[in-house]
Amino acid sequence: MNEQPHPADRRPTPPWSWRWDLPALVSLGLLVGWLLAESWRRWPSALVDFGGQVYLPWRLTEGAVFGRELDLPYGPLSGYINAAIFRVWGPGIMHLVYANLAFYAALLGLSYAVLREGWGRLGAWAGSAVFVAVFSFSQLTVGGNYNYATPYAHEATHGLLACVALVYVMLRWRRRQSVGLAAAAGLLLGLTAVLKIECLVAAALVAAAGMLVRWGARQHTTWREAAAFGLGAVLPMAAFAVYFSFYLAWDDALATAAQAVANVVFESRFLEERVQLQFSGFDAPWLHLRQHAVATGVTVLVIGAVLAAARLAGREIRLRQGWTWLGWVGAIFLAGLAGLLGWLSAAWEQGPGFALLGLTAIATAAAVRDWFVARREGLDTAAAEARWLFGVLGMAMMLRMLLNGRVAHYGFYQAAVAAMVVVAGFAADWPRRFSRHGPTQGIAAFALLALVAGWAGRITATSLMVLNARTFPVGEGADRMLYFQPDVRVAAAVTKATIQFTEGRIGPKDKLLILPYGIMINYLSRREAPPGPTQYFAGPLAEGAEAELVGQLKQQPPEWVAVIDVNLSEHGLPAFGTGVGNGELLMRWVKADYKLETEIGPRFPTPSRLKVHFYRRIRPLPAAGAK
Repeated sequence: MNEQPHPADRRPTPPWSWRWDLPALVSLGLLVGWLLAESWRRWPSALVDFGGQVYLPWRLTEGAVFGRELDLPYGPLSGYINAAIFRVWGPGIMHLVYANLAFYAALLGLSYAVLREGWGRLGAWAGSAVFVAVFSFSQLTVGGNYNYATPYAHEATHGLLACVALVYVMLRWRRRQSVGLAAAAGLLLGLTAVLKIECLVAAALVAAAGMLVRWGARQHTTWREAAAFGLGAVLPMAAFAVYFSFYLAWDDALATAAQAVANVVFESRFLEERVQLQFSGFDAPWLHLRQHAVATGVTVLVIGAVLAAARLAGREIRLRQGWTWLGWVGAIFLAGLAGLLGWLSAAWEQGPGFALLGLTAIATAAAVRDWFVARREGLDTAAAEARWLFGVLGMAMMLRMLLNGRVAHYGFYQAAVAAMVVVAGFAADWPRRFSRHGPTQGIAAFALLALVAGWAGRITATSLMVLNARTFPVGEGADRMLYFQPDVRVAAAVTKATIQFTEGRIGPKDKLLILPYGIMINYLSRREAPPGPTQYFAGPLAEGAEAELVGQLKQQPPEWVAVIDVNLSEHGLPAFGTGVGNGELLMRWVKADYKLETEIGPRFPTPSRLKVHFYRRIRPLPAAGAK
């Protein structure tokens, strides 16, 4: 019997079936439910990042406007979505969580649909299961925030949803002429422009790939479709520009609407800041390039060894000469060995994450080849097109971590699609390319998925251990979250004590500035911060911005300033207040215009034992019109 691999996948995507798809979806739902229950209210960081995600929409509901009272970290769309949620249900972290879970369900459902079209039922289930187990609610860093319940930036998760939806719509548009689908595709592209720049780049590349597929298939795009696509693409930013023009000058309105793009185009910090270079891997590019090449090469060798062993086991089963049992024993042993290897690989810091981009590139190149073969032979191209576009999205989302691929940190959304592509290929693509023999394909898929299960299982187990250590409550009602006990990580205890002081000593109308970060305290105590950024380190102080911020604060000084002795070394920065651009000008202003009122925390603070210094203004407010 000929065991030569297929030059292309000749089997069309099977129709939806309740008999087969319902169990897959139910099992995914059970996995989501279990991980949600284990991580319930344990998702955010007590001080860093997520505070801005609740403070900004709360202030928007109070009448503040981006570009006027509030600085915009990314595009404006997510802030107003969250503000709408707060207007309907009232401020509350859990109110955002429930909405985020609805967005997450849409993301998971669309991902499953695209994966199913490209890789079939098994590939869709396997890719989706890894997305749920590893990327959705895990805590793989110390602080939290990198999950789909309380993301460090809603623009990231909303943007990823828009990108996956764009893939789905482009595939539908490829099947038939439709002005409505063209408008929807353009609108999804335009939405990413008011969310986050990496999502905009990824969406643009997906749209370009989709147009290339249409052109290669000789599918004509009518002028109405082109006009609808273009109108949809510019509509979101144009609508925000018009909205902001009611509150700001036109140039400021345009700049605020285009903030997601302006962050990258007009700021050099992404090319200069040490921490930004570390995020992308360009702090040591040649070293990281070699590490990626080694990780990809080793992973490909492991996959090849698994496939070769699967062929040997399948050969014994196929020959049916009395040694069939040996083939089945070999298959079971191979799966167990692969699972163990996957478990061990999860401890290799520069392993699977560094290999993701290379493996996704291989899968995408194979999909492109399949498409050309199918076109030449007159076969259905739908599956190859789904693999092509989803592979492009997977690679595009990893551009921000081009030489530092990882599952943790920003990997929760930047590496998620690539992981789904790779795992779906393990389940349904690699085995079919390697052999025509059904049992051999099954053994290969089973062993490769055992490899993935071992890797994902260890990551999930590690995350659950961390999450179970979060038992210290901060906040009330819908804002109540669980953090680490003070003897593990002191940030939550400091946050709680600071909130208690704020609510007891600082008037409801008094403004409170927290340096260098801690806007979560403003939100939980419902105390307004002065106009400006939500954190005062790194980018917001770079390129001369610190002096400008000090000038603004002198014109609208808050009644209180709290300085937290946080450790900025993880951001590649020295202690706050040392050096212009790192808080020195801010601390000079505080010590000149404010008096130390009280201190909260240990007498001798350390990076693990934070101290908060509360200062109260002693200099009178500047006269109206004073410069």
